[in-house]
Amino acid sequence: MRFIILTFFVGVTSIAKSNISGLDLKSYRQEVFELNKDSQKAWEFYAKLNTLDKPSATLLAYKGIAAAHIAKVSSNPFKKLSMLRKAKMYLEEAVVMDHKNIEIRFLRYAMQVQIPKILGMSTNIQEDKNYILTNYYAFDWSSLDKEVCRYIFNFMIEEGDCSYSEKLFLMEYFHTSF
Repeated sequence: MRFIILTFFVGVTSIAKSNISGLDLKSYRQEVFELNKDSQKAWEFYAKLNTLDKPSATLLAYKGIAAAHIAKVSSNPFKKLSMLRKAKMYLEEAVVMDHKNIEIRFLRYAMQVQIPKILGMSTNIQEDKNYILTNYYAFDWSSLDKEVCRYIFNFMIEEGDCSYSEKLFLMEYFHTSF
C-alpha cells in the first residue's frame, strides 16, 4: 500500500474548539508532516491526539492521517483494515464538522487516492477534488509555508486523480502564484 499521506496543510482552521493556539496547530501540522518521513511515529502521534478532549475538525483529520499511517506499517492485515476504517471515520467526521476547510478536504482526498479502490473507502475522491479545484482562488495560500503549498500542488499533479486539463490549471495557478 502506497501512502505519502500529507500533512501539514492549509490555512486558518477552527482552533477554538480544541483549546489549542495557532502555534500548537502548527506544531501538530509539523508532526503530521514528519509521518511522511517515519510512519513508525504514527502510534505515538495517534496516542497524543487521543488525549485531546474536544479536538477541532483539523486535529480530528490529523488523527485520521495518523491512523492511515498505522495501517501502512502494520503487518497484520486485520489491523490494517481496522485502522483504515478508523482513518476514514475520523476524516469523514472532520469534514462534517468543517466541510469548507480545504485542508481537511485535501487530507481526505489524499488518503482516498492512495488506498486501493477495491476496499470501497475511496468514495469522496471526485467530491473533494472538485471542492479543492473550485476553491483554489478563494483560499489565502499565503497563510502557508511555500514548501507546504508546493507539496499540495505536486501531490495534486503527480499523485492526485486529476485530468490533464486539471493538471494544467494547477500548474498555471502554481506558477503565477508562487
